[in-house]
Amino acid sequence: MSTDYKELREWTIDRLNWLHGFCGDSDLNLETKRLAQAKEDIAGQLKQIREGRYRVVLLGSFNVGKSTLINALLGDEILPPLMEPCTAKTVYLMHVDKGISVSGTMNNKLDKQAEKSLGCLQKGAFKVSPDRMTFDLELSSDGAKKGLRELLESLVTVKAYSTDCELAKVVNDLAEVRIKMPLPRWAEDIVLTDTPGVHSMSDTEESVTYGVIGQAHLVLFIFDSEYGGNRHDFAFMRRIVENRRRQMFF
Repeated sequence: MSTDYKELREWTIDRLNWLHGFCGDSDLNLETKRLAQAKEDIAGQLKQIREGRYRVVLLGSFNVGKSTLINALLGDEILPPLMEPCTAKTVYLMHVDKGISVSGTMNNKLDKQAEKSLGCLQKGAFKVSPDRMTFDLELSSDGAKKGLRELLESLVTVKAYSTDCELAKVVNDLAEVRIKMPLPRWAEDIVLTDTPGVHSMSDTEESVTYGVIGQAHLVLFIFDSEYGGNRHDFAFMRRIVENRRRQMFF
């Protein structure tokens, strides 16, 4: 993280703290509800800035090159370049100083058989949360990057359907995947997000994609250069700009 960015973030936190206190001034002649809403909004902004994560979301049609672009930005082939429409998941990538781990969030609780199937995917530490709605896979140091690629192919592509029927059930019920690993070419406070394609989405995939956009600071929309977008692309972008008020680059 650059010194200028750190200083700017510290300055922003200081100013927001001041505003938060200002809204709590009992001498202000403003409606109580308006003050309460202002304080809540400021507190939300403070939380996001303190977390130190700038969220960048990539959108586009299936197989338009979102994963390939992320791999190019990271300088390594981490994500499978083809994300099949029937199994594509939202994938988050974030920097940590050491170690490689993959976490998954489920739509429903993992049963014992599904847990066993996940545990057999990789050598390394594996655990399921007490509520059985999330799991963590920590990859061993030997061949960790190759193991990560193989693991992602099992979780976010069609490969699971041809290998293990129990694993296929897990993939169907998987809401999102989070990858934590050293990313030397990427700032430590940035989260890259690869999303399901915006064409032919199910209701669930659409709600997830729009939910991810709502938490984003920056949206990058990827086009196929041969076609330059279609009516569906532009309708999708219009909804983002009009309803979400998000910055978008093409």
